[in-house]
Amino acid sequence: MLEYKEPGVVARLKGTVGEQTIALRADIDALPIQEEGEKSYMSTVSGVSHMCGHDGHTAVLLAAAKWLSENRDRVRHNLLFIFQSSEEDLPSGAQILVEQGVMDGVDAVFGLHLYQPLEKGKIGIAHGPLMSTADDFTITIHGKGGHGSMPHEAVDPTYIASHVIQALQAIPSRQMDPREPSVISIGHLAAGQAYNVIPSTVTIGGTFRTFSEDTRTRLADRMKTVVEGICTSFGGTGTVQIGWGAPAVVNDPSMTDELEKILGETFSKERITEMTPMMGSEDFSHYLDVAKGSYFLIGMGGEKSAYGHHHPKFDIDERVMKDAIESFMQIALTFEK
Repeated sequence: MLEYKEPGVVARLKGTVGEQTIALRADIDALPIQEEGEKSYMSTVSGVSHMCGHDGHTAVLLAAAKWLSENRDRVRHNLLFIFQSSEEDLPSGAQILVEQGVMDGVDAVFGLHLYQPLEKGKIGIAHGPLMSTADDFTITIHGKGGHGSMPHEAVDPTYIASHVIQALQAIPSRQMDPREPSVISIGHLAAGQAYNVIPSTVTIGGTFRTFSEDTRTRLADRMKTVVEGICTSFGGTGTVQIGWGAPAVVNDPSMTDELEKILGETFSKERITEMTPMMGSEDFSHYLDVAKGSYFLIGMGGEKSAYGHHHPKFDIDERVMKDAIESFMQIALTFEK
């Protein structure tokens, strides 16, 4: 067992043949969200809770690893169990692991997510793009503060910000190839504190996402050009700081074919559905940059899981965890490259 970065853990199980190595991954981190509801198993840490289902992923991989280690005479391939921290944060836990060489010698990698938007009983796969990039940005607009009654003596950064926000939305809709999905969303806006004072600085924060590396780079370049140009035209200055996040999750088609075969034989073909690419993100993409693999979804939408991921009342449906455990176990036992 190798501890790589508290509280993450990587464990290895040697197979009876050991010609191939399969990695199975679970993310284990929580979120800075105060949990709400009447559950008996509420988070005991104020302001921190598992509102995305990663605790379920941890339990699933632990259960699969326990059974496989107790039945190692049936395990042909070498197995790598990855319990990864910092999926929701930067620097990415997956990126750190890859940089440390944990994936060296891995022939295939698989991961799953208990997924509320997908109907309970369904299993979602993708023979290619599944989840988008996730990059963030901070725009700082500098003007000249002043009295609200004398705007002509100031350079109003809030007015400039209103033009910047409008212009940013024109980048995906008018400057990107419409055949390549992309989105820019503003999630943070901070200006002054007094109603009658024009502030000197405004900050804008948000995220931009796509599936194409070319579009990703072009979006960032266009944002910088637009922000600088608009701010200069109104007598202010503007800067854009980019926080590069996870690349897009693009499954290997051949690995997904094998995954579909295993899941179809384990459950039924009728339960498997091909997913439309979504603009959410996952740092599992870092593993796919160095090894072929596939990421899939275990549907749990229903009465027990009525609230979406990252909602304060989010809850997993434990009844689907059995399918998730069985999925990992059968991949480990029957996968053939």
